[in-house]
Amino acid sequence: MYAKGSLLLAFLVAMTVAVATFPAAAGPRSRWYPVSYNGNNLYAGQRQRGDWQLSAHVVTKPAIRKQAVVQTLDINVGYNITYIAALDQARNASVGAFPTIVSGGPGYKYAYMVFRSKVGQPINFRVNTYGRR
Repeated sequence: MYAKGSLLLAFLVAMTVAVATFPAAAGPRSRWYPVSYNGNNLYAGQRQRGDWQLSAHVVTKPAIRKQAVVQTLDINVGYNITYIAALDQARNASVGAFPTIVSGGPGYKYAYMVFRSKVGQPINFRVNTYGRR
């Protein structure tokens, strides 16, 4: 009886160590590219020599009083993305929204982004995507 319990415990410990050691094995949400924020602006990946601007999008949504608003953006460019810059067009960094890459991004041919505003604030972003043709 103790042998079965010890074997199960050893298996669970081994799986926990494997998932902690290899984050890529934990699921598709792990990413290899650098992401940085400056105020509400998002910069993902690294721009490389020879990159082209693959797409430019404007993401807007009006404010709703006493509520946060959410807007999504689906980018499909057909080429490998190397860099994404989501630039908040609000004049003050304390207002506006917060962008997040949910799936895809640099290293992929697509990106799915979600923009969440602060309560009572609109969403107004310009998203530039760069990559190799």
